[in-house]
Amino acid sequence: MKRLLKILGLLLVLFSVFILNQPFALAEEGPKEEKWKGFDEAVLEKLAKEHGREPKESFITLEGDLELFMFSLMSGISGFVVGYYFRKIFVEGSHAFSHRKKGQPSS
Repeated sequence: MKRLLKILGLLLVLFSVFILNQPFALAEEGPKEEKWKGFDEAVLEKLAKEHGREPKESFITLEGDLELFMFSLMSGISGFVVGYYFRKIFVEGSHAFSHRKKGQPSS
């Protein structure tokens, strides 16, 4: 019974969040001036203009969802690798950096 109430409560919360956000999702937004400029525009282009040079195109240009996807993919891969080698890195590897002499008992 408690499990059913928890599930119904969760569904109610999700449904109300969906319904309350619906007007914002359907609202049309016109072009707005960008409040937050990226590092390239805010710093690098400004410095290039101050020193009399033209700003160059970035070497790696990922925009929008592709940038988010690549960040998520690399985070997942690195998390998997660290999780897979966790014991070797943090448990067994910690003895390599121990300052104890051989034969000295651990505390």
